[in-house]
Amino acid sequence: MQTIRRLYLYLMAGIGLAVASFGLVQLLALVLDRIGAFGGSVISSDGADVRDRLSLALSMIAVGTPVWLSHWWLAERGVRHGVAGAEAERSTPLRALYLALVGFIALVVALFGASAAIHILIRQVAGAPEEYGGTLSDPAALAIVGGVAWGYHAWIRAGDERAGELRGPAAWLPRLARYALAFIAGLMLCFGAAALIDVALRSLVGRGDIVSGEAWWVARVATGVGQLAVGAAAWGGLWLISSRLLAGEDWRAASERTSAVRQVFLGLGIVVGAAATLLAASGGLAALLRWALGIAESADPARLVQDVIAPSIAYLPFTLAWWFSRSRLLGEAARTGDETVVAAARRRANFLAAAVGIAVAGAGSAWVLGLLLDIILGGVRTIAAGRDVWGSELSQYAAFAIVGTPPWLWQWAAAVRRRSAEPDVEGTSTERRAYLYLVIAGALTSSISAAALIVYRFFGIVLGARVPASPISDLSTPIGIAVVAALIVAYHALALRADMRLRAALVAAAPADAEGAAPPERVAGAVDVPVIVTGPPGTDPEAVVEIIRDRLPAGYGVRRPGAGQAGAGGGSDASPFCDGSGVPDNSSIVIGRS
Repeated sequence: MQTIRRLYLYLMAGIGLAVASFGLVQLLALVLDRIGAFGGSVISSDGADVRDRLSLALSMIAVGTPVWLSHWWLAERGVRHGVAGAEAERSTPLRALYLALVGFIALVVALFGASAAIHILIRQVAGAPEEYGGTLSDPAALAIVGGVAWGYHAWIRAGDERAGELRGPAAWLPRLARYALAFIAGLMLCFGAAALIDVALRSLVGRGDIVSGEAWWVARVATGVGQLAVGAAAWGGLWLISSRLLAGEDWRAASERTSAVRQVFLGLGIVVGAAATLLAASGGLAALLRWALGIAESADPARLVQDVIAPSIAYLPFTLAWWFSRSRLLGEAARTGDETVVAAARRRANFLAAAVGIAVAGAGSAWVLGLLLDIILGGVRTIAAGRDVWGSELSQYAAFAIVGTPPWLWQWAAAVRRRSAEPDVEGTSTERRAYLYLVIAGALTSSISAAALIVYRFFGIVLGARVPASPISDLSTPIGIAVVAALIVAYHALALRADMRLRAALVAAAPADAEGAAPPERVAGAVDVPVIVTGPPGTDPEAVVEIIRDRLPAGYGVRRPGAGQAGAGGGSDASPFCDGSGVPDNSSIVIGRS
C-alpha cells in the first residue's frame, strides 16, 4: 500500500515539476530579453508574439507549481524528524530514484544550456552570430532553471544522507546519477579541449577551413570554449564532492570506497580514453598512408604535418583521461593496503585496455583481409571503386590494425606473464574470465551479419537465385570479418579452456589436501560462528569448505562441530550439528576466531 502511495506522490511531483520548470524557463527567457540583459529577439518582435509566449509560460507555471508543491509536501512530510516511519520513508528506493532522476535531468539541461549560451555569446562578441540561431536568453534560462533544480534536489539528498546510513538502491541510485553526470561533464571537457587544440594547430600551420561570411575559427572556438568551461566546472565540482566523501569518516565514506558505481566510472574512463587515443592515432597514420599511396588531398607539407600529427595532439585530453582513470583506480586500491584488491584493480585496468586494443585491431584486420581476398581471388572492388576510394579505405583500416595491435599485445603479454607467475590466482580471476568471455562474445556478435550474408549467397547460388555480378567482391569483406572473428574466438577460447581446466584441478585437489591436513586446534576463548553448508545431491561440500577456508582472514579457522571440545556424557558429541545418532553432520562447520 505504501509503495503505491509513494509511486503516485513521486510520479506526480515529477510531472508537476517538469511542467512548472518549462514554464519558468519561458518566463525567465522573456524577462531577460525584455530587460535587454542578453539582447534577444523578443524586443524587436511584435507584441502579440510576446503576449502569446507570456501566456503559455504563466499557464504552465500556474498549473505545474501547485501539483508539484502539494505532492512534494506530502512526500517530504513523511521524512520529517520525529514522524513515525520517517526512517523507512527516507531509505525507500522510490525516493532515491526520484532524487537521482530529477537531479540528473536538471543538471544535463543546465550543462547543455550553459554551453550553448557561451557559444552564442562568443559568436556575438566576434561579430559572427548564427544566422538561424536562437537568442542567448533561451539557453541562459535553461542553465539557470536547471542549475537551481539540481541544487535543490542535491541539498535534499544531502539531508537524507546526513540523517543516517542508507543501504541498497537508496544508497547507489543517486550515486549512479552523480557519476553519470561526471562522465557527461568529462566528455564535454575533453571534446572542448580537443577542439581548441585543433584550432591552435591549424593556426600554427596556416590551415583553416573556408566558411562563408566569417573567420574559419569562430564556430570552433565558440563550441570549444563553451564545452571546456562548462565541462570543467561541472566535472570538477562533482569530482570534489566524491573526493570529500572518500576522505570522510562516516558511512558515506565507507560506501563510496567500496562502490561498484565508482569502479565502473573509472573503468569507463579507461575504455573511452583508450578508444579515443587509438582512433586519433589511427587517423594520423591513415593520413600518412594516403600520402604514401599518392592519394592525399594535398601535397602541401604543412597540411601533411597537420593531418598526421594534429589528431594525436588534439586528443591528448582523452589520453590524459585514460591515464587519470587508471592511476585513480590503482591508487585507491593501493590505499586499502590489501594486495588482493591491488591485483584485481591492476587486472581491470589491464584487460579493459586490452579489449579496446583488440577491438580496434580486429576491425581493421578484417577489412584489410577482405580487400586482399578480393584482389587474390579476382574480385573487382579495386577496379569498380577506383584507386582513390579503395586506397582511402585501405589506409584507414590498415591504420586501425597497425595502431590497435601493439596496445593489445602489450596488455595481453602482461596478463600472460602474471598467469605464468601466479596461475592459481590469475587463471581463476573474475577479471580475466570476464575479459575472455567479452572478447569471444564481441567477436561472435560482429561476425553474425557477415556469416548470415555468406550463407545467404551460398543458398542463392545453390538454388539458382539471382546473384551479384561479382560474388567474390560481394563476399570478400564478410569473409574477412568471419575469418578474423574465428581466429580471435579460437585463441581466446583456448585460453578460457585452459583456465577452466586449472580451476577444475584446483577444486578436485582441495578435498585431498583437506584429508591430509590436521584439523585446526581450538584455542581457549575462541569465538565460534556456526555455519551450515548445504548443496544439491551428488555435489561435494568439501570443495566448498576448502574455498571458505582459503578465503578466511588471518586468525580464523574452520573445524568440524565438536572437534577439540569435551563432549557431554562421557565423550559423546554435544554439538547442535549432530543428527539423532550423535554422529556429526558432514555438511556442517564452525568458523572460529582465536
